[in-house]
Amino acid sequence: MLQRLKVIRETEQEANQLIEDAKQEAAEIIEKARREGTEIIEKARKEAREESKKVKEEIKQKAEKEALSIRREAEEKRKQISKVAGENLRKAINLIVERLIS
Repeated sequence: MLQRLKVIRETEQEANQLIEDAKQEAAEIIEKARREGTEIIEKARKEAREESKKVKEEIKQKAEKEALSIRREAEEKRKQISKVAGENLRKAINLIVERLIS
């Protein structure tokens, strides 16, 4: 009888130890998963920041290209206006000279 009680007690202790080991393993697995989750989130944040920087740079380059195009167009118009103004000035001078001569 004592022997049976001893076996039962040892079995209970082994079961309790197995349960404690399982709890410890579960805690370690959960902690590892939390760390991995944090790493995944940080990696996603970093990737999002990098992608945002790329988009920002692309937008900046497009804006600079558009600004250059606008400046070139404005310079061309300035040249056209200057040319027309010069022609008009010459015409006016020629008209004045013709009127003075006649």
